[in-house]
Amino acid sequence: MNFPSHGTNSASPPLTLYIVPDGPRDPALLRASLAGRSLLARCLDHCKGSNAARVLVGTSDSETAQFARTLDVEVILRARPITTSSRRDAVLAMLDTMRELEPAETGLVLTIDPFAPIVTPRHINAAAEVLATGGVRAVTSVARIDERIWSAAEGRDPRAIEGSAADQFVRETGVIYGVHHADLARASELFSHHPTLLDLTREVSFVVSTPTDLATAAAMLDADRTRDAIALLKDIKLLVLDFDGVFTDNRVLVMQDGTEGVLCSRGDGMGLEMLRKSGLPIFVLSKEQNPVVAARCRKLKLDWSQGVDDKLPELKRIAERAGAMRHQVAYVGNDTNDLGPMGWVGVPIAVGDAHPDALAAARLVLTKAGGFGALRELCDLLIEARRMNSDPKLA
Repeated sequence: MNFPSHGTNSASPPLTLYIVPDGPRDPALLRASLAGRSLLARCLDHCKGSNAARVLVGTSDSETAQFARTLDVEVILRARPITTSSRRDAVLAMLDTMRELEPAETGLVLTIDPFAPIVTPRHINAAAEVLATGGVRAVTSVARIDERIWSAAEGRDPRAIEGSAADQFVRETGVIYGVHHADLARASELFSHHPTLLDLTREVSFVVSTPTDLATAAAMLDADRTRDAIALLKDIKLLVLDFDGVFTDNRVLVMQDGTEGVLCSRGDGMGLEMLRKSGLPIFVLSKEQNPVVAARCRKLKLDWSQGVDDKLPELKRIAERAGAMRHQVAYVGNDTNDLGPMGWVGVPIAVGDAHPDALAAARLVLTKAGGFGALRELCDLLIEARRMNSDPKLA
């Protein structure tokens, strides 16, 4: 995301995020699932993860308002319907409703398109920072036009816009608009004639317009997540793993004679074998005393330590022996007894079905559950990160 350079105010005004779903797209899509969350819920997650003091949904559609309320968000329901097919006109109508209902409010207002699933708190905060700078009264998100541009003036032959002249053209995306609350009455004029342009990438500007776009969005999110995970793992020199709930599905098979067994993933085993052969040290650190831990580690040719109640001191000793600094250590856990190690290492990782406290402590949350491919997922990421480190052209 490239923004114009402005001096930033030391104390930014309070920020309101106004999610406006009205416009040219089918509001039923807001309830469609994308990576396990509806489009509207995903947008709310990102808005609440930003620096906003307030997040609300503004709409003239009663079904959209009802759905938004189930997501525990403040709703402004406009009495007069919005029938325009223009995204900007729909935004202006809702901003006018905000001005009528809350004339005394102050601060900044950003409108967010909930059909744009690639917009993250980082983009929202950056847009607010631009709007808060001196001399900026409005912001409008745009994207570069990569396709060939033609001039087709009436009465003339079509002419291609070539070279640097084509670089001057951008398109308005409608993904983010911003204005000062005091200027809501002038929003139409400011967006048309005096905006500061927010240059978003084509990916961030992508909006879901049809059900088939959901598959495209899912692929884009997966690619972004993979790229971010590989960047996070690029400096890892030691991988330390919990056992129960990481190697296993966190259940135990209890036989009639009292012996216990667990279920592990062969795919995880293959991934760990490939990762071990790539040269990355792998260590299993478990509280469990069952001999199944040792049996599995011996089969996979992994070093291990089990029956460890306080994992952090042992983890520090393992890192010291491996010659790895704490920022070069990744630890994979799934429960509250993993919080100590997760808080010490540079890259704490949680399996997808981990305890909420472990999920909150993690810098990387795997999409797969423990015992169901989580370790294979991580191994593939680490192998790719190591491959990119060994070949600078790939980084």
